Amino acid sequence: MDKVFFTKLETSERARLKKAFRDASKEDLHITTFFKSDDVRKTLEKGSQPFIVGFNEDILPNIIPFGDRVLIEVCPKCRCVKHPNLLKPYLERQLVIPVFACSYTFYPSEFLESIQGYPYISYPEFCGIRNFAIRRSITQLLSITKVDAIKKRCQKLVKRLSQTYKGIFDRVDTVFYNLEPFLSSDLQVLLDLMTSLEKKNIKGIDRIFHISHIVSAFRNGQVFSLIPQIEITQLDCLDLIPPEFGELAFNVLDVKDSIMKGLKISYDASIPLETYLDIISERKSAIREIVKKIITEAKPEKETFLSNLRTEIERINQEVESIKSSKKRIIFDFSTNFALQNKGSIVAGLITAASLGTMGLGFIGCGAGLVSGIATKVLSKKADISIPEEAKTIGKQLSTYIKPNYEKLMAKALSSNIQAIQLWHIRKRLTR
Repeated sequence: MDKVFFTKLETSERARLKKAFRDASKEDLHITTFFKSDDVRKTLEKGSQPFIVGFNEDILPNIIPFGDRVLIEVCPKCRCVKHPNLLKPYLERQLVIPVFACSYTFYPSEFLESIQGYPYISYPEFCGIRNFAIRRSITQLLSITKVDAIKKRCQKLVKRLSQTYKGIFDRVDTVFYNLEPFLSSDLQVLLDLMTSLEKKNIKGIDRIFHISHIVSAFRNGQVFSLIPQIEITQLDCLDLIPPEFGELAFNVLDVKDSIMKGLKISYDASIPLETYLDIISERKSAIREIVKKIITEAKPEKETFLSNLRTEIERINQEVESIKSSKKRIIFDFSTNFALQNKGSIVAGLITAASLGTMGLGFIGCGAGLVSGIATKVLSKKADISIPEEAKTIGKQLSTYIKPNYEKLMAKALSSNIQAIQLWHIRKRLTR
């Protein structure tokens, strides 16, 4: 595949969308219908998926548990573009959907080829559908003539400053890119940008640059029903804390990252990324429940939310530590794992039943007396015992029962919180 192929692909994509938008005027179609990929459509229809701008290998693993799939806006400067293998583990496990921030022509062929075969959102799709949706739903758009006049003035000012201030052209260009299509409310931001350029106010330009990113992220969220992952520190440039801060705090990057690190289940580079993703992926629902409970207990509507959050994390960590040192837990864990590892053995099943029976669970009708002699023989002499098929079936049924109820059984046995048990179990798997 060469650049000619991808140029033709993009031309075809633009033509398809142009016709789709024209036909959409005849009926009120939902924006998901404009996407070519079935996977993309289904993901966006679910709603509330995390959206981040730029590939960050430190942050991404800690965002994975909070959505079915994370949408990542990938620009040509992202590290995964130069090293496609960084993105591969996420693509193979259907954990992310890349979003192209630019035309195909800006990306190396190796990266473009690595994406083929996986669901992704092309640049024409992302920008075209976003602009179409905003224009269709909002009538208060800024005059194109007015925008062009401001843009030309800004470009002239940038030329004068570009020799002194490196990177200023990219920053100003990004502001216009982030805000398009321009709403009436964007006028003041553009005027402030022009004034800052005239006064050579670099801090003012930086501030508007960050504001444009935040505005763009929230508009993307509104259009595509995504949850933008905004750093709390970025909100400083708005000079205010939104009234919905409590709700926002559950979704922002800093909070999620601090929770994953605080619970000691964030990605540790000492283990293979693939191993971490496999463990975390199958425990997504458990992590969400743990986090939901912590967030609720921390009272996000209060001004003390962040300090309360730390307190709640410390509390659940203390409970996990008590579980780790619990003698009952050690017996339970040994017995249950022994049964799961030897699920064809009725002997293991009976040992487990007896151990659990002493804790008052009584979920199977086997008493300790049934196993005292044979268990001693098996464990001390490791004798081979011929087990009838009927008995093997019972052992398999026991294993089938234990596996999905493992954490519930342990919580009952230890009179502990199910979230603490789940957290202990996740940590245990990550440290093996």
